[in-house]
Amino acid sequence: MAQLAKTYNTAFMSILEAYNQVEFSDKSVLSIACSIDQDAKTSDTAIVRLILATRGLSHNVLSIFDTTDNWRVWENLGKCDGTCVGDDHTTILKKSYNSNRPLLECQNGRLYYTNVAEQHFIADGFPENNPNIQHYNYGFRLWCGYGYEVDSHCVEYQEMQYYYNNLCQIMANEAWRPEGHVTISIKECDLTYYVSVNPQYFYSFCCYYLTGKPNCTNEPPAY
Repeated sequence: MAQLAKTYNTAFMSILEAYNQVEFSDKSVLSIACSIDQDAKTSDTAIVRLILATRGLSHNVLSIFDTTDNWRVWENLGKCDGTCVGDDHTTILKKSYNSNRPLLECQNGRLYYTNVAEQHFIADGFPENNPNIQHYNYGFRLWCGYGYEVDSHCVEYQEMQYYYNNLCQIMANEAWRPEGHVTISIKECDLTYYVSVNPQYFYSFCCYYLTGKPNCTNEPPAY
């Protein structure tokens, strides 16, 4: 037991040293791979490999939109003042998430992903259930509305922040990816539509994103 405790302490100190060497301003351990030479009862040699993650903005730490961030809903129509044509509220949410998402880094070696797969979700599966939060567009946590609203609605900056916060919370939920996997990036944000009792189609924000299992290796990438 004394040797086992010594091996544990060796491994713990190796983890702590590796953690302190990674120069993220805000970091947390995502996973630890530890291999012990021979047997923990007879050896105190431990090889530790960490995958570390920044916390990013996934917990609404910062407001990233200001009073100029008032965007048209869709179809790359730009801001509500007619500028920035080529983007819309869906593309800006995608770009904002990908720019501020948690970052991963290996303590040593190269990071790579296995089991990469595309996932998606649709906003009408996420109603806002908190009565203390202002609801937008039929009470969903991301944009939903009828066809005429796609053309006429302006997503003002407070609403943009609300949607961004909710997008980050949804993407951080482990239920939306396989166990042991992380979100790599958002591939596309868009609107999808349904036939409804209203003469107009009902549109719902949707998101396509990539997940994968992070790993570390000292091998060079294959070309």
